[in-house]
Amino acid sequence: MPQRTCACPQCGARFVTAHPRKKWCSSECAAKGNRAAQSTKRYVRHEPRPCPGCGSTFTPPRSDSTYCSAPCRKQAEYVSAISRNAPRQCRYCRLEFTPSRSDKLFCSDTCLVRHRKNVPLARSCRTCNIDISDTAPRVRYCVLCQRERVREHRERNNTQRRVGPRPKTERACMACGDNFSSSSPRARACSNTCLEWTRKRPGVPRLLNRDCAGCARAFKARYASQLYCSTRCLWDTAKARRRAAVAGVGCEPVSRAAVLDRDRWVCQLCHRRIPKAHRHPHPLSASLDHIIPISRGGAHTPTNVQASHLRCNLSKNNRGGGEQLLLIG
Repeated sequence: MPQRTCACPQCGARFVTAHPRKKWCSSECAAKGNRAAQSTKRYVRHEPRPCPGCGSTFTPPRSDSTYCSAPCRKQAEYVSAISRNAPRQCRYCRLEFTPSRSDKLFCSDTCLVRHRKNVPLARSCRTCNIDISDTAPRVRYCVLCQRERVREHRERNNTQRRVGPRPKTERACMACGDNFSSSSPRARACSNTCLEWTRKRPGVPRLLNRDCAGCARAFKARYASQLYCSTRCLWDTAKARRRAAVAGVGCEPVSRAAVLDRDRWVCQLCHRRIPKAHRHPHPLSASLDHIIPISRGGAHTPTNVQASHLRCNLSKNNRGGGEQLLLIG
């Protein structure tokens, strides 16, 4: 490409370049020239002109500004869009309207919704046959008939409240057999658990009356897998089984209440009365003492357990003889 010699318009220095459109000798002169051109364009003042939208006179910030503001420009574009579309007939109500868009087929959103829901154009009240075509598509009654229907509905509800709730009847549960009261004529179970039992196992009774695996007392279980009458019985049984397994001796269910009743609430170590009001850890509270301690080969059975004070039981520790407790009765 041939080289040419030109003068810099900023500093006046002459330089040689091969680029056909280069007019600055350096980047510093190019930056100064661009800043000067922008400042000249920014502060230039144009002649006032009238706005074609609102008719007011304004001074445009640019040479190509036509309207005084954005609302005037949008209003002019909207009017021009309406003028470009020819009047047409609404597809639902058959009224003539001028659409704002070329693809608009309905005069309003109400006509569009009624057309989609296949609402007839001429509608009348179902009670008095008054024309209600101007109402919403889902309206089926006029204002007066709708008020009368609401009043009758309220009177009917108030009458039901005055009569009161349905009386409860006594019946037997289909799952567990217990009696329960319910106001519903279709109630078949006493609880949701029993109802689920009848759905999964129709015709199979849910037996909840069983003997405790720890103390052998009869009780009613709250769920099908419950084996102990209480948490305390579960803990005592687990502790006794663990101690018996470690010592290698036998273990049988022992009822705390049965042992205390058998010994008539009398301590078999000090032969004094055991107060029923005292609870653990009171020194005089009731406890079960092994006649032959488990650590010396004694088994956890009703014949090897006796009633005692907690203080006496702790004082005895693991001392004991080979005697056995004679069962009463």
